[in-house]
Amino acid sequence: MLYSSEFSVFSQFSALSRGRCRVSAVVPIFFGLLAFADSSNAVGMQRIAQFGNRLDNNFPCGDANHNGRNEVFGAPAPLAESLIVFECRDRKYFERINAGFIPSSGDIWAYGDGDRDSLMELVGMPQGGTAVIYESSAPDRFPTDSVWGVRPVPGVVGFTRPLYTDLDQDGRSELTLNVGGHGIWLFENSGDNQYESAAVLVDNPPSPLATYGDFDVGDLDRDGKLELMTGKSSHWLCVYEATGSDNQYELTMKESTDTEENYHVAFANDMDHNYWPEFVVLGRWMHGGGDSMKLMVYEAFGPNQYHRVWEQFRSDFDPFGWHNISVGDVDGDGTEEFCVANGYGVVLYKSNGPASYEQVWSYDTCNAFVRLFDINSDGRAEVIFDSGDSCNIWEDTSGLGIAEFARLSVRTTAAIQPTIARLGMPVVLSDIEPDAAVEIHAVDGRLVCRRPQVRQPNWTWNLRDQAGNLVPAGTYFAAIRSRERLASLKLCIVK
Repeated sequence: MLYSSEFSVFSQFSALSRGRCRVSAVVPIFFGLLAFADSSNAVGMQRIAQFGNRLDNNFPCGDANHNGRNEVFGAPAPLAESLIVFECRDRKYFERINAGFIPSSGDIWAYGDGDRDSLMELVGMPQGGTAVIYESSAPDRFPTDSVWGVRPVPGVVGFTRPLYTDLDQDGRSELTLNVGGHGIWLFENSGDNQYESAAVLVDNPPSPLATYGDFDVGDLDRDGKLELMTGKSSHWLCVYEATGSDNQYELTMKESTDTEENYHVAFANDMDHNYWPEFVVLGRWMHGGGDSMKLMVYEAFGPNQYHRVWEQFRSDFDPFGWHNISVGDVDGDGTEEFCVANGYGVVLYKSNGPASYEQVWSYDTCNAFVRLFDINSDGRAEVIFDSGDSCNIWEDTSGLGIAEFARLSVRTTAAIQPTIARLGMPVVLSDIEPDAAVEIHAVDGRLVCRRPQVRQPNWTWNLRDQAGNLVPAGTYFAAIRSRERLASLKLCIVK
């Protein structure tokens, strides 16, 4: 019954088509595709989980204990001293785990592996202006061991989320911190749980009164060099680019805006399908004794050249509440959306054309951070935020995400002639839309690997999984999703 029910999903859409993309092991071979159109901006959001704890943080997420299940990390506010983990056991089921003591005061921010030892880390910011790295004691444990800390400037607290980055792309991670008006500080990994001050990013001259806000990282102008974009109080937006030399950066954009404070920014990977990535800014606009929120989207139009392409004013803004921006692919169509917490709720936006965006969903709640992350690995980012005394996870249920499509494709594409490739010879997928999401799945539906976020028309799969291990011979399925279609193809890897 399950098989027939799943197959009926595809009977509504167009049947087999050929020649849209190509796959090759030695020479290009055309193959059959199962595809259907999906170009609507509609989303059907549904709450899939609610935790009885308000986490009051940035909801860092990941698989810290390496068991194949993602977790949401937090510390019950206020002044909590325990790491709370909600681990995804199924699409809608999460198990609470009391992981251990961590004096985070509710402020748990960055997640990653800064020293690349396969022991995952969280960055907390206890009271007193110190950033502390907590690391797992073993690959199957959660990060609760304090292994490194820094207070860059006594008495000054980094007010926004730290990030793990590799801005200069030298293979050594940096812990990037906002240190108030003293700039953005980069501490580069120099060994096991060791970091050294590598750079301080400040506009000239620095102003202790002009506090830096959120920052994010991405290749905005597609020149292969990473940029760090950040907002400030006193009207400013800044973009810094790595020069190509070790720990060297230059200020490539400094723009004064009509917003008093630009505290929140987020990088997005071409939300409107015009080739150029974007960064989204949330600013506080003061007028006539009142406060409004101004959303702005900036794009590159050439090397180190940026301009504002969209803006929107919103009066539903609490300047004293919590607010931020998060970016992710909520509807699983291979294109990112952005979500804003404005102090009164969360609002989801999606592009409806070049340099144009529309609100597609909102939820009223006070003092919420928001995070878009695919916590249940179904190919769609969930919307995670606090509401009242609980943490909530919402998901778009209006259509198939790419992971669900891939699992169904394992059954429904059985009759398609597979493409044969030999073990050890990379497989090239050609003529793929630049915006498309591509995933490789095993015959049991398990995710093997994803195409990187920096997307080109051709993608070479080196027959390795997400962890870098060579896959065994067998049958695999590639699932492709763009704005126009879903498609699957069958790959047979032989010895």
